[in-house]
Amino acid sequence: MITFDNGSRIIAFSANPQAMAVYGGDVGLDEFAKDPNARLLWETAQGRIAHGFDLAVWSAHDGVDTLFNEFAQQARAGRAPWNFYLKVTMEDAIKDGLLDRINHARGTHLDPKTFLEDCRARAGNQETFEQAYMCNPLGAATNHIVEWSCIEQCRYDYPIERVHLENEQIRQQFGEFHPSREDARQTEIHAFLRRAFDKILTTKSTYRMGFDVAASGQGDLAAFYIDEVKGNYLWLRGLLTCRTEDWNFIRTVLFYFLRMLQRVQAAGDETGLGRQICWEASEYFRSIFTPVNFASEKHDLGFALMNQLASAQKRFPKTQPDIAADFFALRKVFQGNRWLFMEGNNSSNPASHCDIAWAGALATHAHGLRRYSAGGAVA
Repeated sequence: MITFDNGSRIIAFSANPQAMAVYGGDVGLDEFAKDPNARLLWETAQGRIAHGFDLAVWSAHDGVDTLFNEFAQQARAGRAPWNFYLKVTMEDAIKDGLLDRINHARGTHLDPKTFLEDCRARAGNQETFEQAYMCNPLGAATNHIVEWSCIEQCRYDYPIERVHLENEQIRQQFGEFHPSREDARQTEIHAFLRRAFDKILTTKSTYRMGFDVAASGQGDLAAFYIDEVKGNYLWLRGLLTCRTEDWNFIRTVLFYFLRMLQRVQAAGDETGLGRQICWEASEYFRSIFTPVNFASEKHDLGFALMNQLASAQKRFPKTQPDIAADFFALRKVFQGNRWLFMEGNNSSNPASHCDIAWAGALATHAHGLRRYSAGGAVA
């Protein structure tokens, strides 16, 4: 449908792409997530911006793998080309006076609780209700590790200390590894970590760290996920990720965190590439570091993480949407008498193949061990 405003502006609702290619004016794309030709529609509509017109996109969600959800993640993170993001759930609309207007216009006396329950009943199932009324993108409810509503309950508004480094950044900042200057290079890395993670390194508390291993300048992330224990809850306080083939850098970071974090218990992925570095860590820090073999323990890791997410005992910041997306990208399938866990795509951080989520699962695993030591060996 196309409507004109005073002959000068055009607003398109799921509009014909050919029409938008001809006419000028502002454009609004309605129910964009459900459009069968969303990419073609976007390809045509985005040209309006180049001519100085405004472009708005709005929709109820229709799954996590839609172009609309990708745009929503970009806008929420404040990334171009978006300069405005607004999320209004049915609960928000009720608080803003929606029911007052409905009751006034129709002469009804609907109350918020009954109205919301009617919306839930009308949706027919929880997935439809979450997407249509609560702005939560969902795939098949049985496919994700938990429903998106559980992920949302784990997200809180607070800052964390976070660093990501690519291979070239590591090389430029600390130089290439060479045995002749290994000590000096480690000192530089230690100083960098001390600055970047000052708060968690100087705060006396109890920590759990998960180390997901990767050593590639192009592939998966190596991730150091540091939770603070607060009662029954694990609050993410520090996250370091990198894509590098520099094993010396990865080892230096791991050993520094193990040595400097207060009352830490840690676990690392010893599968494949991680076998050597996790063996060394377990030898130097026997009382606080546990190697974990994903081949035999992935079910237990995923199951424990699933329970923590479902009970909102895992906490992470709203300001880092790719962390929530990484957890939600984990998939589960029940086979035989156990869950099988697999990795999906992170729409907010394509570089992570659930590496952040598995590091978080390792931190949860470390917490389950319930043992720590105040000190470690120096290496």
